[in-house]
Amino acid sequence: MHFGYRRLRLIAPCIAPTSAARSTHGLSNIGACKTIFGLNHLTRKQSHQENKSYHEKEITKHDIIGSYSCFYQYGLWLVAKTGTGPAKTSRSAGTKVKGVKPSSIRRGLFLFWEITLTLITNNPKMKNLILSFVTLLCAFKAVSQNAPDLKFDQKFTSCEKKWVVFQPDATLRYPYGFIYVDISAGFTFDLKGFISVQADGRFVADNTISQNGSSKYRLGPGTKPVAVLPSDRIRELNLKPEPDWLSIYYAGVKDTAGVYYNYRMGWIYNAAGESGIALRHLEKAYRVDPADEKVRFEMVFAYNDLGRFDDAIKLLEVDIQNKPKDFNLYKELGYAYGGAKKFDKAIEVFKKGLLLFPDNVRLDQRGEMALNTAMAYKDLNNKDEYTKWMLLAKEYYPIGSSAYNKIVASGF
Repeated sequence: MHFGYRRLRLIAPCIAPTSAARSTHGLSNIGACKTIFGLNHLTRKQSHQENKSYHEKEITKHDIIGSYSCFYQYGLWLVAKTGTGPAKTSRSAGTKVKGVKPSSIRRGLFLFWEITLTLITNNPKMKNLILSFVTLLCAFKAVSQNAPDLKFDQKFTSCEKKWVVFQPDATLRYPYGFIYVDISAGFTFDLKGFISVQADGRFVADNTISQNGSSKYRLGPGTKPVAVLPSDRIRELNLKPEPDWLSIYYAGVKDTAGVYYNYRMGWIYNAAGESGIALRHLEKAYRVDPADEKVRFEMVFAYNDLGRFDDAIKLLEVDIQNKPKDFNLYKELGYAYGGAKKFDKAIEVFKKGLLLFPDNVRLDQRGEMALNTAMAYKDLNNKDEYTKWMLLAKEYYPIGSSAYNKIVASGF
């Protein structure tokens, strides 16, 4: 298994969100916030297990009354599992339901009908309940397909100052809100509420969550594509083109040609995985003050991310002379040398950088440098040193982390 060179994004301190805000590291997918956006996964799993147990006991009148809620919850889980809930990122060829393997659909439907037949067989009184539920399930499916004007094909970085909609949660509601840039923290999603699509195609919004306080989420590279809310839907939901509170975040942004603004925007776009856009801002700041250390470092990060290794090396070789104990510079310079296939220089720089790591630096960053050193030795066909540094990287990475698991899976 060849890992390739790895590089962690160094996240600089930023102003903490207000106590009312819920901060995630980028809503890497909105379905990850299950307790906010729809049914909690554990609840659905428990509901599924409870329904499986019905065929193991005699169903009483009390069970019939009490089971509707549980069976309804199971239905919501099944709807989500078979594709009318949150769409997954993968799209299997030949699969009609987005992001769900045919085998998963077959298993879900088989289990549904197994439970249905068992309930009807064990107690005829369940027949009407089952028929009602199937009708409700079909209605859910019809409603969930009735929003053709929502196209989930936009990256959040192209949606600054726009109303957007995320893919629906397990209850078939669409989280929606406004994306803006907080110059101190980055791209942010302000959750307005949840949209339900009616049978006639109308949008109805439940804004209870925003009426009770502000719910803001920092967006990062793993954020799923969003849909921009069409202008007619904005009017339908009685929304202003821009929220009243937006001016607070942009009022202080006056000198858009200055160093600070362009440095911050460069940092924000680098963190969002848009190094090409970041570099345009950073080059503006560089022209004003070419000696600014923060600007230069962000430019190096963007150059490395874009594969412009020679440009990164040119800046880093100067900066490392001025700050010979800055381990971050060694980390980036080693990465640039590796990308430029100057493997001996990469190894030398990585080893120096590891000696400079302060005790309070996260172990995964040490692991990154050790792993990159191993990759350089592998590119030089030095198997002994490659093995040595892979084992060292394994020691550094936290047990159970993605990199640790990959190292173990590769035989170390």
